[in-house]
Amino acid sequence: RRAQLREANLAAADLTGTDFAGSELREANLAGCSLEQANFTGAELIKANLTEASLKEADFTGANLSGINLENATLTNADLTGAYLRYAKLEGADLTGADLGGADLWGAYGLRPEQIKQAHGGRDTQLPSTLAAPASWSQAQ
Repeated sequence: RRAQLREANLAAADLTGTDFAGSELREANLAGCSLEQANFTGAELIKANLTEASLKEADFTGANLSGINLENATLTNADLTGAYLRYAKLEGADLTGADLGGADLWGAYGLRPEQIKQAHGGRDTQLPSTLAAPASWSQAQ
């Protein structure tokens, strides 16, 4: 592991391009942060608050995002490949171009069909039981 930022309050900070790979950010407050192109590969963000954060092109490959709050966050072209998003709060999150390949979104809150249609996923993407994968995903992976 790298940085231990458990329960850190970094709200509204400009952390563009920061490398958080392997870091622990459990219950951290990153609400309203600019985290564009940040690297969260393998990081732990359990129950972290990223409400209204800008996460364009951020890399969450293999990250544990269980219970994370991403309400109204911008995840345009973010890489969520293999990320664990069980019970994540995704109401109003912009997932345009986000890669959800192999991501586990079972039990995610506030996720709407319009949001997943704008993202990329495949047969290995686990969606909440209330949502079906878009037809475009059948061609992927």
